[in-house]
Amino acid sequence: MAKDFLTYEEQIDHLVNDKKIACDNQSGRNILCKNGYFNLVNGYKEPFVQGKDSNNAHIYIGGTTIENLYSVKKFDEELRLCLLRYITKIEE
Repeated sequence: MAKDFLTYEEQIDHLVNDKKIACDNQSGRNILCKNGYFNLVNGYKEPFVQGKDSNNAHIYIGGTTIENLYSVKKFDEELRLCLLRYITKIEE
């Protein structure tokens, strides 16, 4: 099933109203523009999910922000680079 395209403002509204993820409009918009909704939310939501509701939708830990998701993404990127550096040395 195809999903409709949402503008950044609509994505922010979806995060705030449906997912209950706090998202300041300007900083949230900047994070979404640079990282993409799917990559950020679907890729890094797991540490913040506390369960599912009766409609099988994720329930997020209260107080979760888009900045929290972005911080986990940045940590993941830094860890990958660190590991890659040492894996490359081992291969040599």
